[in-house]
Amino acid sequence: MDLDFLSVDRNVTFRAYLDSLPNSLRILHWMAFPQRSLPQDFCPENLVTLEMCYSHLEQLWEEDQVLSNLKRLNLSRSRKLKRLPDLSLCPNIEEIILSDCESLVEVYSFNFLDKLNWLCLDGCKKLERLDIHSNILSRSSGLVALHGCHNLKTLLINNRTNVVQLYGGPPFNLVISWKELPEIKDTAENLEVVILDETAIKEQPSSLHCLVGLEELSLQRCTKLKTIPSSIGNLRKLLKLNLAYCVSLETFPSTIFKLNLTELDFQGCSMLKTFPEILEPVESFTHINLTKTAIKELPSSLHLLVGLEELSLQSCTKLKTIPSPSGNLSKLLKLNLADCVSLETFPSSIFKLKLTKLDFEGCSMLKTFPEIL
Repeated sequence: MDLDFLSVDRNVTFRAYLDSLPNSLRILHWMAFPQRSLPQDFCPENLVTLEMCYSHLEQLWEEDQVLSNLKRLNLSRSRKLKRLPDLSLCPNIEEIILSDCESLVEVYSFNFLDKLNWLCLDGCKKLERLDIHSNILSRSSGLVALHGCHNLKTLLINNRTNVVQLYGGPPFNLVISWKELPEIKDTAENLEVVILDETAIKEQPSSLHCLVGLEELSLQRCTKLKTIPSSIGNLRKLLKLNLAYCVSLETFPSTIFKLNLTELDFQGCSMLKTFPEILEPVESFTHINLTKTAIKELPSSLHLLVGLEELSLQSCTKLKTIPSPSGNLSKLLKLNLADCVSLETFPSSIFKLKLTKLDFEGCSMLKTFPEIL
């Protein structure tokens, strides 16, 4: 039977064991495929697209297959999948989607897949090592997603002559789970998004500035991250930086204010004690969130954040005073000081601002309310 396309809905139930499929298949969509592997007699050499989400597969087939036509492989949420075939035998593959394959322990190197531009391994909780070629970064659509790969210890990005080795976890729209992010030896102009949420990274390399095209960097809940290199100030295209709940972070460099960020989020950085001096007027920053940090005081140069519209210091339990604001903070509309239990006073000049919301709820040590002049 010369069948090109086969689609089976997840609600279809097969009571007998499936022992064959048409070798002519070019597109196979089978939701919740019930068996541990594809039929042994099936020759998949004509496949262009293989989609088997929510399958019971433990492996695709016993022996590796040469699949020169395969362009898309989607086995997402195949939670019993333990191993992949050698996909270097699929030279034309463009997309590999393996999100939430929770039992997947290892994959072969993706080094020789020169056409690969989308690799998704989100939620592969047992994956420990990944080896990919840096060519994926040279493509405008190049994306590697590794969010939630909690056991990923080694990621190698190899371009044969220059090697960027990233030990400890995931990336591109980058998502990782590492202990050390090594020096970057080459620029990656097309890499725009790096997501390292919930990884074991302790520090970033000083060569971070080599990611010259970076627009978004997320390090949310990197609980072992202690420092941020001053070279971050050279990422002139960076627009979003999320450091929320980096509970070991103690400080950050003043060069961060050289960026064109609109939002800066340090919420839950419970070890963050100091806020650096601002050296020159900054117009881009509109929202700064310091909720639940260990900040004791704010710099007198805070007024140089001339574009600031909202500042949250909620639950900063060690904050005792706030500096007298100047007229430079003319755009500040919301100031949240709720639950700052050590705050004893605040300057009357705060009423010269154009605030629409001022919150002191739960400031149990606040004893005086200044005269309004």
